[in-house]
Amino acid sequence: MTSGDLVGMLAARAGLEPAQVRAVLAALSEVTCEHERAGQPLPLAALGLARCHGLGPGADQSAAPAQQPCEAAVERLIAEARRHPLGIEFLLEGEPGCVAATFGTHAFTVDAARQRLGSSNV
Repeated sequence: MTSGDLVGMLAARAGLEPAQVRAVLAALSEVTCEHERAGQPLPLAALGLARCHGLGPGADQSAAPAQQPCEAAVERLIAEARRHPLGIEFLLEGEPGCVAATFGTHAFTVDAARQRLGSSNV
């Protein structure tokens, strides 16, 4: 299943426009990343997801590193930096706290993006 297929299926089931579904998925991804970085599980049981995915209150949450940003957050930061007037150079060389504040992310995400860009062609 592609991401487009998933968005289409969710839009049909929820009676929403695909753009609305994408916005909700992006927001959920950001909240998930923030909670992962803080070492806090999302209250997925309250949404009825625990029974399908084994993510109930007793689930082992120790597998995820407490200060590791998710890949989606890193990808999003790099994409935003490429479009930003200060550019990718600011992401790579700016003071981490300033970069994080500018892009509304965490300094751990800035570090991960710098590592990613350092190991690939910018």
